[in-house]
Amino acid sequence: MMPTNGGPRESFYQKIFTEAYARPGTEFQVRAEDGGLHLTLTLDPKQARFLGRPERLRYELLPISETHFLMPATHPLEDPQTVAIYDSHHGRAQYLHTNCRVHPRTPDGL
Repeated sequence: MMPTNGGPRESFYQKIFTEAYARPGTEFQVRAEDGGLHLTLTLDPKQARFLGRPERLRYELLPISETHFLMPATHPLEDPQTVAIYDSHHGRAQYLHTNCRVHPRTPDGL
């Protein structure tokens, strides 16, 4: 069960979810910050320029279940998304699923 309120959840999140996931041109980092989970999306510089957005976009992840999260939009042209972090081996999730794509964990995790 993912702790969602009260108690020292930050150390639990850091232990379980400080990870990086990537596909060509896109990288996601999921980490515990400010008492919750956050996803930072690093865009390819050309894509960032095309979208008129910064290269690094930070999102809050709100727990729905142990492996599923709601990622609220941070821009008027975005929609909220669900994110899944799953296939855990030795306490490390192997995949991040968002926007109909699966992103494998990077070999070093960060």
